[in-house]
Amino acid sequence: MVRLNPLHSGTFQEINAALYHGAQRLMLPMFTSRDEVACFLDMVSGRVPVSFLAETPQALVRLPDWISLLTPSHDEVHFGLNDLALGMGLDFLFEPMAAKLLDPSAELLNRAGISWGVGGIARIGQGELPAETVLGEHVRLGSQWVILSRAFHGGAASSTELCEWLDFPSEITKLRDSECYWHQAGNVELEHNHRVLASIVYRQLVRTYNKSHDGVDLPGNGRS
Repeated sequence: MVRLNPLHSGTFQEINAALYHGAQRLMLPMFTSRDEVACFLDMVSGRVPVSFLAETPQALVRLPDWISLLTPSHDEVHFGLNDLALGMGLDFLFEPMAAKLLDPSAELLNRAGISWGVGGIARIGQGELPAETVLGEHVRLGSQWVILSRAFHGGAASSTELCEWLDFPSEITKLRDSECYWHQAGNVELEHNHRVLASIVYRQLVRTYNKSHDGVDLPGNGRS
């Protein structure tokens, strides 16, 4: 898969160059409207499948308008949480997930038979928001894949460097085992996991806010 630049005057030339060099799938980032989706699909003209990186608030909100342009079992959607959160003026990339802002789009994509994924994931047992908790939310929503995050590979510059300090197959097995666990869980457990995720996200926001305002007099804080 080749990720191209956002739609611009030279996009058609970029598409042709990528296909000439053997790209088997193209990705369009930072789009905002149905017209952009239609224009890109027209330029690709069915030569390869397309993944649409929905990472702007407009792309998320307008998904009901552009989803009908996609071909099931051919085109895909990936939600980029980092840029989506930034575009919404939020402080933590998992806030949209915590607030269930992806739920309506997930339901539409699942119903339409469009494959989709969301965000990135770290290694099992790492971080304040554990990967296993995030995977449970993926299963609840019906997400079909996730990208391995920078936290997963620790900034390794190559696959060789990664395998020198990380048991990569073992870490992938842990992710698969966690995914399998959540697929066997019921709706009650999945909803509980979502509440756990949301609680962790909002606690992190409180700590971030308190740290950024440490020593600052705020209205109603009781300081004279």
